[in-house]
Amino acid sequence: MQEVQMGMLLFKTTNGGLNWINLNIQVTSGVDAMFFVNADTGYIGDNLFGGLYLTTNGGLNWLQRQSGLTVEPRTLFFLNYDTGYCGGSFKIFKTVNAGVNWFELPGFSAVGIRDPLRLQFTDSKHGWAGLEDNGVGITTNGGVNWLLSIPSAFGSYEMRGLAFANDSVGWVGNDIGPRLFKTRDGGYSWTEQNSQVWGSWSISLLDTLRGWTGYLGISKTTNGGLTYIGGLSNETPGKFELYQNHPNPFNSSTVIRFTIKQPSEAEITVLTCLADRFSGGRVKVFCRQELTNTVSRVIT
Repeated sequence: MQEVQMGMLLFKTTNGGLNWINLNIQVTSGVDAMFFVNADTGYIGDNLFGGLYLTTNGGLNWLQRQSGLTVEPRTLFFLNYDTGYCGGSFKIFKTVNAGVNWFELPGFSAVGIRDPLRLQFTDSKHGWAGLEDNGVGITTNGGVNWLLSIPSAFGSYEMRGLAFANDSVGWVGNDIGPRLFKTRDGGYSWTEQNSQVWGSWSISLLDTLRGWTGYLGISKTTNGGLTYIGGLSNETPGKFELYQNHPNPFNSSTVIRFTIKQPSEAEITVLTCLADRFSGGRVKVFCRQELTNTVSRVIT
């Protein structure tokens, strides 16, 4: 019998995605956090067992860089080769020597018990953290002190998408509905926008006018979010597939995405760990209906 080693796969492209190379990195679980300073130098974080890894040759070799780091990395951001930030487990750490040593930023506790999901700094002083359980953390002194911005419009959803074009203008979003939020004053106040697609898990900006956002589909703006163009893919799925729900674990709500090959009746049921669908161990039936759209989602 041959033993099969389970792990994650990390791929690299050098021709715009036409071809991909397996980097064969030895990380046993998965990668939540990844940040590249340039084409050769980048960091990844092991999101289950912890550990931070650095490459300086485009991913061919990796070195562990986690001395002083006591969290499982969920988000990374580097201003340059030396200075970077790592968030996870309700804490933020900083390095000033390319990850050789890390030290905690205790001032982050001011945002409460909220896990940082996205980090960005526009310079050595101004930075933001998109937070689990809603809200945005703001620092104006390099992470020494933080304050919490949590307008009522955010609701109770985590701020998983975050991007700033400069010290004043930025956006945050989540994976629930076509809602994202824009700030013009560095994160202290926010206005709601409609992205025309479901969720803003990821946000990427070129400047204060041009950017993209998406989760189930991608939308684009060229006027600072006054209008968005986008939607779900028109490609017909070739098979049934059930995707990982987000967030997971969850308390009151989650997003369950699945595809069906052709219009048909579908049922989504959550079971307890020890139950099967015939033993009476159902927790809740979220969907039992005829679906005509081959790309579907269920919101609990």
